[in-house]
Amino acid sequence: MGWSIHKDNNTGKSYYFNSVTRQSTWEKPPELKSAMERALEFSDWQEFVDDETGNKYYFNKKTEETTWDLPPEFNEIAESMKFEKEAEKQLLKLSAMPTIVSFETKEEAQDAWYEMLKVMGCDPTWDWDTCIRKCSGHPAYRALRSASDRKEAFESFIDNLKKESEFVQKERLDKDTKKLVDLLKTLDIDLHTSFKTVNLLLRDNPIYSEITPGNRRPIYRKYIQELKEQDKETQRTIRKSNLEKIGKLLNELKVDHTFSWRKTKELIYQHPKFASDPTFSKMDPMDILVQFEDHVLKLDAEFRKTRSAQIKQERRQERIIRDGYRDLLREARKSGILTMKSKWKDFYQKYKSDERYLQMLGNPGSNPLEMFWDEQMYVEDKFRSTRRRVQDAMRSLRLDPDHFTDYQDFTTKLSRDIERLDPQYVRMVYDDMVSRFQRDERYEKLKSIDSIYEHIKRMEPPVTLSDDYESFVAKVTLPEFRDLDRQQRMQLYDRIVARLKDKKRLSEMQDDRKSKYRKRADSEEEGEVR
Repeated sequence: MGWSIHKDNNTGKSYYFNSVTRQSTWEKPPELKSAMERALEFSDWQEFVDDETGNKYYFNKKTEETTWDLPPEFNEIAESMKFEKEAEKQLLKLSAMPTIVSFETKEEAQDAWYEMLKVMGCDPTWDWDTCIRKCSGHPAYRALRSASDRKEAFESFIDNLKKESEFVQKERLDKDTKKLVDLLKTLDIDLHTSFKTVNLLLRDNPIYSEITPGNRRPIYRKYIQELKEQDKETQRTIRKSNLEKIGKLLNELKVDHTFSWRKTKELIYQHPKFASDPTFSKMDPMDILVQFEDHVLKLDAEFRKTRSAQIKQERRQERIIRDGYRDLLREARKSGILTMKSKWKDFYQKYKSDERYLQMLGNPGSNPLEMFWDEQMYVEDKFRSTRRRVQDAMRSLRLDPDHFTDYQDFTTKLSRDIERLDPQYVRMVYDDMVSRFQRDERYEKLKSIDSIYEHIKRMEPPVTLSDDYESFVAKVTLPEFRDLDRQQRMQLYDRIVARLKDKKRLSEMQDDRKSKYRKRADSEEEGEVR
């Protein structure tokens, strides 16, 4: 056969050389192709190697599907070729490795270990067990003496591979993204254009063929997603602008918090600005409704705030007016004009022209009369409390009202007990006490005069209308009558005379009624005789 595999020192790629014909080629000769490669030749699937990563990927000419994984129909062939391929790789790698097994420094040993892993085809999918199984027979495996150093070197190598792979893939993806985006911008596509349509439009484009098939669909999806985001942002900007226009229009229409949606809607749709602006007229009715509600709620909040401040001011003014009227009541109370026995009509006549009273007229809350009564109740409560204290002091000193000659004497005898009491109410208590005492005395006297009056009515000889005052006094011999003064005797005489006159008038009225009755009876008898 004469074919052998070699590596190019400049590019690192494998090439094939025929020692018989002296022919060299980058393509694998048919004599060296595996069963898998021969099977692919008669299939819709094609095998490619990614220039950036060196990984194989598969492309279906019929369905235009791209995948990094081996298609399912070739799994059995791949399994049967596994050991043959592995053996071939091992031979190639072993022939390229030096036979050094010991190094002067650990760093050199690690470099040899890394080179061994490269030659053995270590990739990010390997685990530690796979490394031991595939590399334990290599001469450089024991360059690192301890198992922990080997595992650490292996993990470091895998991490670097992953980072390199990620960087290469990202760099490749960035290049593919720029190429595909530039191509997509030249096409007339929209948000609903499918990848299949784009693939058909660009399949003959040489730049499109340079793009990794596996990256095309993700890049397109990302491009469409960005277009969607841009469209959304544009719509948001238009919507925001329209909302601002609606707000200005509502202000122009002088829509206040009392407007209904039906009325406002008619005003908006009939406005020339709304009909002349295409984006404005295509605005979602719900957005207009929401803007109207926000506008009305804002105005309503401002109205409520203004009204609340106005109400507070009104309440404050009402309170000032009431306080002024209370001052007027206090002045009247302290001056003795307003007492427990004061009448509203008297108070009104005195203060009806006072500005503090006039301001109270029509003021919400308690009216002037009710506040007058409240002040009287306060006076009465204070009076009762003071009277209770004074009565307790008099009982402790065993004093009665008739023990005091005047107010000065009253305050002198009770000075220790009443020194903390309000002098105004102490005076009121004294005057009330004296008034009650005098009233009791008058009552007793009246009771005595009434008993004398009853005696005179029944005495013999009785008093007649012909008796004058002197005759009346001479007839009454009762001792209690003699104790009365002249005025009281005159009052008794007048009562007796008034009573006698009433009796005489009543008697005359009865005699007259009887006379009329007799005359009526006599005339009726005469009529019957006739």
